[in-house]
Amino acid sequence: MQAKAQADGIRELVDVRLVTKEHLDIRMAELRNDLATVKNDMLRWMVGGFIAQSALIIAVLSLMR
Repeated sequence: MQAKAQADGIRELVDVRLVTKEHLDIRMAELRNDLATVKNDMLRWMVGGFIAQSALIIAVLSLMR
């Protein structure tokens, strides 16, 4: 009786903490999607910053003439 109760307790603990390959594959796909989104956002900000910086340099150079 006591051994069964202990086995059930251990089984519940393992079931809660166990990660299957399918679960891991799903989570990895989500992370890849998140990373792609971050990459696109960073690229958009970098291009926008480059354009703003170029416009500022052109404006300053045109004022210097």
